[in-house]
This record gives sequence, structure tokens and C-alpha cells, in this order.
Amino acid sequence: MTSYILDINRCSIYDGPGLRTSIFLKGCPLKCKWCHNPESQSFLPELRYMEAKCIDCRQCALVCTQGVHQFISQDGKLQHKVEHGQCIQCGACIKACPTGALEQVGKVMTVEEVMKIVKEDLPFYKKSKGGMTLSGGEPLSHPDFVLEILEACGQAGIHRCVETSGFGKRENLARIVDQVDLFLLDYKITGEASHLAYTGVSPKLIHENMNFLRKKGKKVILRCPIIPEINDTEEHLDGILYIAQHYPNIEHIELLPYHKLGVSKALQVGMNQETFREPTEVEKQKWLAYCQAKGCTTIQIN
Repeated sequence: MTSYILDINRCSIYDGPGLRTSIFLKGCPLKCKWCHNPESQSFLPELRYMEAKCIDCRQCALVCTQGVHQFISQDGKLQHKVEHGQCIQCGACIKACPTGALEQVGKVMTVEEVMKIVKEDLPFYKKSKGGMTLSGGEPLSHPDFVLEILEACGQAGIHRCVETSGFGKRENLARIVDQVDLFLLDYKITGEASHLAYTGVSPKLIHENMNFLRKKGKKVILRCPIIPEINDTEEHLDGILYIAQHYPNIEHIELLPYHKLGVSKALQVGMNQETFREPTEVEKQKWLAYCQAKGCTTIQIN
């Protein structure tokens, strides 16, 4: 069993309890306008171009047969233009680049290859009460691969987290649910129209899957990206509080302030991502105070 892996982060402290190995799968059905991992959206490998590393040597253009790499003189300077849509992922330019300015995003890996990396940090999991986290992309879009990883971790006694938007077929969630110790559920924005406008999908399936997890009694941490002027509204904060009040399986809530790192990562793979304003510390504390004033004590800024 194989899947495209975006990245594997070892000794992560942000994706569940303790020290964790976080496995980022490639491919997501959502198109969140503020996505902090836009290179994870496509289900296929992509070419990443890091302009700061480019020395304009033209070696990539010499080996490319598809016209992906074009060097244009502009204002007396050489401009390296990358036509991502023409790339066939042959890898020739990556091998030719002497500075590492080009790389493939998305590597095919087997379950065994992933598990070999996961097991290397077993001593750290035991000491820190950590484990393995599957993220993405969207794990529910890769049910076969995800199930095998979860089962392998279970057999090795490794704590298992799945970070998900909740947007996936019920049958896919049902297949993995008993193999997951903790779900990190990303709750994006309140309201049908707003959710559709900013993520590209309806929230109906997400709420249905949240109810499924509640009925199964699965432990959940609710993670909520907050973007100024978009979802830092009382309507959305009240939506978060409603979920906290009606879902006893939610252990705590994490508010995730927007940052702009996704904008540059999007450009590297040929995408244009809208830029939003990063919140001030005063705004962050205002969100927290609003929720706490309404009786929510299990909420924090992460």
C-alpha cells in the first residue's frame, strides 16, 4: 500500500499530546482560502520552485523538454519564470539544479517505509506520552493507507491521532474510527454560505461526522483557525461554544490565529493565495475573553 506523502515531521509538539511524528498526506477536497499548507491540496506530486535559492544558471531549462523553465530579461535582470502547468514531473530539472531551488512536493511511500520512521522515536513517545499523528491534506481521503498505518501503530503500542476537517465519506470515517485514540477536528467557519464561500464545500457532511464521533464517544480536540474580518465574529465564536456545550467528547478547544506562511508556499507550487491580515495580540485575547465570559474554560490560543 502506498500514498503520496507531503512531509514527515519528527518530534512535533503541535499535533497532539507529547512528542509526535506527524505524517502529512497529500490531497484535500477543501480549498480553504487561508490554507497554511496549500501545497497539500493537490492529490498529485507538484514541482516546488524556491526563488531565493536560484542562481539563474539555466541548467533546469537545458534539460526540460516541456518548456517549464523560462528565463526572461526584465529591467536588465534575468527572471526565472516557472510554468507549473506544463510540468510532467519527470524530475530532470530537480536533478540538474545545483542549489536545491527545485524539488518535488509529494513522495510515494509505502506503509512499511512510513512505519520505519515512526518507530525510530518510540522512546520519545513513551517518555512524553506522545505518538503518531496523521494529517494532511485530508486523511479521510486516503482511507486504505490511513487504516494500515493506524493498525500498524496500534500493534506497536503507539498513540494515534488523526487531524481532519471532518469532510469525508462516512464509510471512510467508520473504517478507521476504532483505530484512532484522538481526533484533532478542524472547525473552519460557521454558516452554510460562509463555509461554502471560504472552503469550497458545504459543512453538512462535517457536522454529520462530528455527530458520529460524539455517538462513538471518541476523544476530540476542536481546532479553530481564526482569521480577522473573516471568522473572528461573534457568530462564529458562538458556533464554537455551541459545539463545546453539546459535544461532551471534546476535551478542549484551540484557537489558531491566522499567519501568512501559506502565501509564499502557494507561490512556490504555482498557486496564488489571498492574503489576510494577521491578528494582533489584543485581538487574540479578545477572542479568548469572549469565550471565557460565556463559560468556556477549556479554550486556549495555540
